[in-house]
Amino acid sequence: MIWFLERPGERLQCEIRRSSAGPGYELIWSSSDGRVHVEASDDPEELLRRRRALENWLRRDGWVRPGRVTPLHVVRPLPRGPAERRETT
Repeated sequence: MIWFLERPGERLQCEIRRSSAGPGYELIWSSSDGRVHVEASDDPEELLRRRRALENWLRRDGWVRPGRVTPLHVVRPLPRGPAERRETT
């Protein structure tokens, strides 16, 4: 699985794959300046948790996934009185 993140003037490639060194998996992120960071794990669930944490941190730091629109959460107000409530049958 490969995905990209960007912020002005920078691009980051992230990848999850089977380990190139044997059993297990790797989480790899490569920056546009050539830096590469690799995290290895034998537990795919642990690696997915780490990926989510990394992506959340990157978003807080201004990175976005190009072409992806984050939906706004629509919150509907609760009915105030009997006239606004609907009964389902």
